[in-house]
Amino acid sequence: SALPLTILLSIIAPTPALADAKSELRFQQGVAAYGAREFGAARESFENFLARNPGDPTALRYLGLISRHESKDAEASDYFVRALQLAPTEVLTYMALGETQLNAQQNVPAQDTLRTALALAPQNARLHLYMGIAEYRLRNFPEAAKHFDRATTLDANLQREANYYSGLTQ
Repeated sequence: SALPLTILLSIIAPTPALADAKSELRFQQGVAAYGAREFGAARESFENFLARNPGDPTALRYLGLISRHESKDAEASDYFVRALQLAPTEVLTYMALGETQLNAQQNVPAQDTLRTALALAPQNARLHLYMGIAEYRLRNFPEAAKHFDRATTLDANLQREANYYSGLTQ
């Protein structure tokens, strides 16, 4: 009598490995939906994933990116901050937070965020570009020019964006 109950319970209750596989599938579905710009489906997948894995900073970063695409900068910032509390050296999350702060005209917080990110990744060209924008908006033109020059030295593809601001700092 105990054997059929064990078999029944094993069928009804997912094993940890199966639950992990389903959770991982949800995460990958979220990534795919995000890549396809299906933000509603991506949000649902990542929220379901986080229900089982509440401490996953990558899923939180994706939710922040989704919120940013939906023009919900405050919500996006909250997700990025939560992700950084869990993974304080994740440069991509700092970059996303800094960009969101710049979009929201929060230039001083963006400057602080980008300064932290640059300490972690001083060779990241896009971080230099964003820091240059923050410095420009704060009227720190010599610092802005240094960051624009550094951005284009590290990545020639940023030349057009950096030159636009760099010309304004003269």
